[in-house]
Amino acid sequence: MEVRHDPYGHVRLEEIHPVLRREIQRRFAERNEELPVVETTLGYGLRSAAPVPFDIDYTRSLGYGAVSYLMDESSEEILRVALICIEDGSLRTLPLQELRDPNTCRTRVSVVDIDSDYYTSARQYMIRLEKQDLEDLEMAAKLAVAANLTQEEFATSYLL
Repeated sequence: MEVRHDPYGHVRLEEIHPVLRREIQRRFAERNEELPVVETTLGYGLRSAAPVPFDIDYTRSLGYGAVSYLMDESSEEILRVALICIEDGSLRTLPLQELRDPNTCRTRVSVVDIDSDYYTSARQYMIRLEKQDLEDLEMAAKLAVAANLTQEEFATSYLL
């Protein structure tokens, strides 16, 4: 199956679901195991979850910023179309024309500042499987057991 890309050159994630499902099911079948996989889009389910304190504070702040912006009579009418965001802890209004690349007329891709304290602290709280976990023989042995594979099979399949 050929995977399409969006106008920015990124893989269209919605097209990855069937590829991942088939590959996961194939690997389980090789071990004489069956794994039913049900595809779901997490975004809607996650947005239906009860908000955590961060969500409440963030949305309250954005709402306050949006209402304040719309009520500001000094703003020119043409600038009423804007994105309200929080940048460096402060509310900021970005006119939509600033979000657009003048050469391509596409929305500019924003990047995460991986050197920020916010990113560093969020990353520390993530549960992630890192390359060094696969290189650690004791951890790799535990992962092989969890995958119902011998250490050699695991190394062949997952260690590059």
